[in-house]
Amino acid sequence: MTKEYQDLTKEYQDKSTTDDRKKEIKKEQKQKIEKIVSYKTYGNTYQYYPLISKKEYSKKHLNKVFSKHFKNSIEDVVTFFADNNEVNVSDIDAAIKALEEIKEKKT
Repeated sequence: MTKEYQDLTKEYQDKSTTDDRKKEIKKEQKQKIEKIVSYKTYGNTYQYYPLISKKEYSKKHLNKVFSKHFKNSIEDVVTFFADNNEVNVSDIDAAIKALEEIKEKKT
């Protein structure tokens, strides 16, 4: 095979792989969306509605963020926001108070 032919073949394979990956990603996104949103058709319009509650959705995704980025450590969360000046002292005090109340309820 000539060098030119090899280059064209490689370029086609790369493009094909990219296109296949794009299709795969699009399919995965659609499957994820179908788990949380559905719709009703009215003529040529669609009415979308949630399949899960906002609270359930928030809990599920916040748990993922919490475990992935903060290794399930509340201390890491507070430190992150405090270091980035996103939380002031009164917010931290309120969080501590809320955690103490939760702790008292569990014991």
